[in-house]
Parts: sequence; structure tokens; C-alpha cells
Amino acid sequence: MTGWRVYIEATPTQMAALERHMAHSDVLIARDQDADNYLSGPATEAFTEPHEVFAWADELLPVLNLVGHLPSNDSDPLAIIKVQRVGEPGMYHRFEGRVEVTTHVVGSVSGGTPAPPDDLVARLDGELRRDPDFHKAVELFTSGELDWVRLWKVRELLLQSAGSVEEFTRRSNWDDATWKAFEAGVNDPRVSGDAARHAVPQRPAVPPRVMKLDEARREVRLVLLRWVEDR
Repeated sequence: MTGWRVYIEATPTQMAALERHMAHSDVLIARDQDADNYLSGPATEAFTEPHEVFAWADELLPVLNLVGHLPSNDSDPLAIIKVQRVGEPGMYHRFEGRVEVTTHVVGSVSGGTPAPPDDLVARLDGELRRDPDFHKAVELFTSGELDWVRLWKVRELLLQSAGSVEEFTRRSNWDDATWKAFEAGVNDPRVSGDAARHAVPQRPAVPPRVMKLDEARREVRLVLLRWVEDR
């Protein structure tokens, strides 16, 4: 058996989200006998050196963070812990910054169970590699504090990716009321206080429906996940 295991640090809720959406034909998610989580599968078989598989996993990480992101934004981002060549039990390659550190651990590692079939991660990864605006939007959403300004920047990048307001509306599935509710949350200090982009209201009245920050985080995450539909 060839390939690598890429061990990742994630909460049980994040892992449950990933298990629903990992691409079964290319990337598998599993647990070893110590219940540690790792990625494996055919996608890792093209690599011969630890730094190559680490670089591949590092590029995939923004998509994994998007799929496994918790709406509350209370969890830390997923992280790569170490990589291990299949067939070399007890030998791990860690990366401190970009420097490889090889360690040996006594004992072997057993296999896990592949995730259910779903190609969402593969489709998101393909779009991320194809579209630099989508790539930047995912990176912004999955790193740093998800405040109103960051969410607005994600929306700006997706609008640029779409090419027009009409195409953004189609791909986001946001109706006019949803957009106005989001805009009010972002811009209006009567809704978001000092966290709003503006100190002075830009509209005479607050719309009937407004978004609070937690709802906006959930809505923007759904837009990112929808971005690969019908592509």
C-alpha cells in the first residue's frame, strides 16, 4: 500500500462536518487506533517526499476549514500536525514553520473507515485552485476574527469572482431582503454599534429584517459552499 497519512487537529464537530463531505474517490478521512484523525487516499500517492505531501495538505487546508467551520466561530482552525508514509509505522514527519522534523514513535498505527461518498471538498478545492478571488475569500473566512469588515471583504471578493451583481445573486441564492439585512448589519451603527463599517447611518431607516453577526457568519459560509454548485 502506498501514499501518506496527514494527521490533522480538529474538534469532533469539525470532524463530523468533514466526514459528511470528504471526496471518497480522492481523499479519505479516517482515525487510527488512538482516535487521531488523518487524511489519506489516492490523492497522496503521487508524493515521494514528506515536504511534498505537507505542501499539498497546506493548500487544501482552507477548504477543509471552510467545510468544517463552526457557525459560532468559537473553534480554532484545523491544523496539520504531522505526516506519515503508509507502511512506516512509528515514523512521523512534523513541520515547525517550514522546517521538517522527523520523529520515531514505538508502536504501529491501524487503519480507519473512509468517509461517506461526497465530492464537495474536491469541488471546492478545484474552484479554489482555479479562481484566485474565491481562494482569497475562503482564506479570509477561515482565518482571523470573523467580524463585519471581514465578512464584507468576503462578499466583495465573491462579487468580483461572479463578475456581476446578477451572477452573484444567482450563485449566492440571496434575495433582496437577505442582501439588505446583511448590508444593514455591516454598515449601520443602529444595528451593529461600533462594529459597523460606518459611524453615521447611511440610510434613513433600518430595514424590517436585519442580520446579527452570528447569522451573517452562517449565511456567508453557505454562500461559499454554494459557490461550486452548477459549475
